[in-house]
This record gives sequence, C-alpha cells and structure tokens, in this order.
Amino acid sequence: MRLTPAALAIAILFLSFAPGCASNGLKSVPGDAMLVQEGGSAFTYTATDPGAVYVRDQGADRIIYSGRMSPGDQLQVDSNAQRVTVAGRTVKTPALHPDASYQVFFLKGEHREYHPMMNP
Repeated sequence: MRLTPAALAIAILFLSFAPGCASNGLKSVPGDAMLVQEGGSAFTYTATDPGAVYVRDQGADRIIYSGRMSPGDQLQVDSNAQRVTVAGRTVKTPALHPDASYQVFFLKGEHREYHPMMNP
C-alpha cells in the first residue's frame, strides 16, 4: 500500500492528537506546574489549593496519574500495595514499581489536557 504525501501528512496529524499521546513523560506536565513532592515507595501529598496533579514515575519517565484535587485532598502513593488514592478513592494507574522514584507536580487552577504541540 502506498500513501500519497497528503495522506501521510493527514495520518501523522491524526496520530499526534490521538488519545493517550499526552500521557507519557515529563513533556506531558504543563510548564507552569510546580514540583511539590518527591518520594519512593510510599508518600503523601496534601493539596492547599484547587488544581491539577501529575504523578510521574521518574525512572520510566511516564505519568502514572493526573487529575483534579481540591484544597485538603490527599494524594497517597503506595507502590508496595500497587495503589494510588486521591481523597480516599483508589484511582486506576499502570503498575507501580516499589524501587521507583516518583515526582508530584501541581498546577493551581483549572485542570486541562496538556499537549506540547497545542500548549507549548
């Protein structure tokens, strides 16, 4: 099968905006998000403002969770128990690694889907 240059360009454009492409690595974290916590197998972060949280597996350079938090909400990461909770609710994440180092980034205000091409 042979693609014309126009069809190839459309395919590349479509794939760059496909769901899930903004969920990997540090590039998925908005530039104005602050690093607020780092930890190993188990730690807790408490939000002081409303906003969005991004939890990154530093060694694998992947975002394992992103979502909204309200003031007072606690994010708990426990890789030994294979669990991430936000405000007491377990959230679905990829497999966690007990020996990994995790970073928590927080962006005050509205949570938005971030894509480096759309929000440089």
